[in-house]
Amino acid sequence: MRGGHLLNKVYTVLFFQRYFLLSYPSVVDVAITVPVAMWDFDHCDPRRCSGKRLARQRLITELRVGSRFRGVVLSPKATQVLSPADKDIIDKGGLAVVECSWARLSEIPFSKIASPHERLLPYLIATNPTNYGKPWRLNCVEALAAAFYLTGHDNWAERLLTPFGWGNSFYSVNRHLLERYRTCENAAGVTKVQEEILTELEESYAAARRDNGDDDLLVANPNHPLPPDSDSDPTMSQSNRISDIVYDYFILANDWDNRRGTNTFLYVVQTHLGSAISPCFTLCGVWHPFCTPRRY
Repeated sequence: MRGGHLLNKVYTVLFFQRYFLLSYPSVVDVAITVPVAMWDFDHCDPRRCSGKRLARQRLITELRVGSRFRGVVLSPKATQVLSPADKDIIDKGGLAVVECSWARLSEIPFSKIASPHERLLPYLIATNPTNYGKPWRLNCVEALAAAFYLTGHDNWAERLLTPFGWGNSFYSVNRHLLERYRTCENAAGVTKVQEEILTELEESYAAARRDNGDDDLLVANPNHPLPPDSDSDPTMSQSNRISDIVYDYFILANDWDNRRGTNTFLYVVQTHLGSAISPCFTLCGVWHPFCTPRRY
């Protein structure tokens, strides 16, 4: 029995290898010609961390504390949002992330991992199995892919996402957002578009309440709020939470076939009942600060 079970696992691995090679023959052969790196502070479960999986695939380099990076760094202490104007910086210096826990942010020696080009990501939706449909909760590979998509390096983004079975859904869910951001010339333009998107979502929320009534379970009722999550960000505005709820409502109605099982559905129901949305989680549920929601 044990031998048969092992054989089944081997066949499964071979099937997925063949599937990926047949489905992404051009993407697998793509070479990312700029440095892709991370400062990893080991706050994640190494078996589930997307950054460590990229390292095992030799798609990312781990940097030591004290190492400088001259490209774009997705960092929680950044004050400027990423934009297409950063393409030249990425082309010359590469792209890096800070892999750490939001709850342990005070432990990070940011002065030793500083970069002249620190950036935040705009409003995007996570599609990894743990946080599918949750705004702002991108994991490491999603953050890197988002930055590449936003700066016109689609093939590099797809190459990073290829090792992940859910990778294809990231662009399909965020395409309409990324395309709008990519029309901008600079950070100010991306900030303006992000504000427009959030305003549209708030208006959709108001329309949904008018159409569905006050007690629709798929729309949060502010008169009967649930207690906020213990990990929720106290700085998040009510408008951000409304936007998150509305977008989850959109995904529930239009993108169910991309979801991954019962846990995702339970999350959606919980969200629409009014739970607060907190910033980005990694695959193993650790806070990831580089795409923290902000009002610019």
